Amino acid sequence: MAGTVTKEQAEGFWNKYNKDGNNELTADEVKECLQEVYDTVDEEDIKGKFAFFGQCEVKSVKKEDFIKGMVRADKCCALRKAFEEIDTNKSGTLTMDELEAGLDKVGIDGEQAKIIMEELEYDGDGEYDVDEFVEVVGFSEMFLKEYDI
Repeated sequence: MAGTVTKEQAEGFWNKYNKDGNNELTADEVKECLQEVYDTVDEEDIKGKFAFFGQCEVKSVKKEDFIKGMVRADKCCALRKAFEEIDTNKSGTLTMDELEAGLDKVGIDGEQAKIIMEELEYDGDGEYDVDEFVEVVGFSEMFLKEYDI
C-alpha cells in the first residue's frame, strides 16, 4: 500500500484502531495498524516509522499526530524508492551529480535543489545516504507543503 495513504485513509485507520474512542492510540494499536498497512513489518521497521509520529518511541499518539504520521510515513517510503532510482551506480549513496540529476528529473531545480543539497550535506562527508535523503527531504518544509502534511 506504500505511496497511497491519504488523509482520508489515515482517518479510516484511526477509526478502526481507536476502539475505545479515547482520542489516542497506544503503541500496540499503532504497531497493529502499521503491520496492516505495510503488510509484514518487522520490529526494527516499526521503530523507524515511529519517528514519523514525532516520537522516537511511541507510547501513545493523538489523532492529529497519527494522521500526519501515517501520511508522512507513507510518503517517506516513496522517497526511499526514489532514492534507489536516483542512485544510478547502486552504491547506496548519492553523489552530487546523481542528486542534482535526480532532483531535476522530479522537477526540483534552482534554489529548491540548492537548499536540499545544502541540508543533505550536514555531516560533511560529500555523500548522501538514504537515511539523510529521507530525513532532509521528508521533513523539509517544501515536502510537507507539497503533501499537505
